[in-house]
Amino acid sequence: MGHYGLGQIIDAGRTSPVQVHWAACIYYHMAEMHGDFGPDTWVGRNPQYFVGKPIITKYLVSLYFSVSTFTVMGDATLYPETIAELIFTILYLFFILFLGAYIIGTVTIMMVQADQRSSTFRDSIEHLNEYSAGNNLPDVSCSGTVFW
Repeated sequence: MGHYGLGQIIDAGRTSPVQVHWAACIYYHMAEMHGDFGPDTWVGRNPQYFVGKPIITKYLVSLYFSVSTFTVMGDATLYPETIAELIFTILYLFFILFLGAYIIGTVTIMMVQADQRSSTFRDSIEHLNEYSAGNNLPDVSCSGTVFW
């Protein structure tokens, strides 16, 4: 059961870059649709990153904007301003909130399951010690016993 939780965390880690990529593309496309990167878009306020630059530079700046939003760190120069950008950012932040809660919940479940297995193991050793004491046998020692 513990591997299932680990698989969920790995799956969330694999999908995060894809989600950040799509958000970067959407942010860039929204700015482009708003009148060829008008001055009231996040791209228009930062022409030094976009005017005359190759597409890879534009993509990397868009990806940076998306990652800074995804990690909820933000940036003083890259921020949404148009209504479409604001709405998308709100939805994106809610998505991030729920993704973070999902990951934290998965880790918590994994920890509880590990604690339950440890508790079961401790109970088994205690029962063996009680049986040993009741039948005049030596105590069961974890250091000298091989557990399969």
